[in-house]
Order: sequence, then C-alpha cells, then structure tokens
Amino acid sequence: AGMIGSKLSVVTRQSVLSARAMNLTAASAAIAGFFGFPMAGALFVLELPHRMGLQYFEALSPATFASIVAVIVNRMVLQNDVTGYYDYPFLNTVLPAHIFYIAIFYGIVGSVVGVIYTVGVKQLKRGVHNWFHISCV
Repeated sequence: AGMIGSKLSVVTRQSVLSARAMNLTAASAAIAGFFGFPMAGALFVLELPHRMGLQYFEALSPATFASIVAVIVNRMVLQNDVTGYYDYPFLNTVLPAHIFYIAIFYGIVGSVVGVIYTVGVKQLKRGVHNWFHISCV
C-alpha cells in the first residue's frame, strides 16, 4: 500500500504531506480490512510514524473513512453476516450481508436528493438577489 501510494503521489505531483496522508489512509484500510476492526486500523496506523507517539490528525478522517469502507467491502465480498462481538440473548438473528447494499443504495439516493436541494437553493438565492438587484457571488 505504501509503495503504490508513493508512486501515485509522484505521478499526480502531490505534496509530501498529501503523499503521507495517502499512504497512511491506504495502510489503515489494509489493516482494518484484514483484521475487521476499522477504528483499530485507523488509530494504529496514525500512531506509528510519529517520533513521539503522537497521531497525525491531518489524516484522521480519511484514514477512518477508508478503514470503515474496507471492513464493509471485506464483509460484502466474503458474504459474512454482520455480527457483534458480544452476545445479546434477546437478539436471536443476525443481520444478513446484503443489508450493506441497501445502505449504499439509500446513501446514493440521499446524495442525489442533497444535490438537487443544494442546486434548488442556489437557484432560489440567485432569483431573489436578481429580483432585488443585489449582486450575488
């Protein structure tokens, strides 16, 4: 993951900080996907490269997001059921693996609705500003 991220950063002419963030993000996704623990992968990778054990907070959100996506993709590919690490006696069934597809579908629908709403609000703002002859940025 690190070699691919370094080569990709050289090809796309990214800065050293961007290259470091991409490498940390790729490594956290790899660890989280392998072990199945998204937060552990992200936090473990962000603590490793610092000399004094501090975390690189610049890469915290992309590393966490990549770790969560890696675990979800791992479970979707392997057709693993979504189970917890604790036993709850009142829950007798587990969630099926296809529930992630439904969540992704709803996420896409929500994104489309959000884009339509944003474009509509911008058009309404432009219309109101033009109506009152106010310059709008």
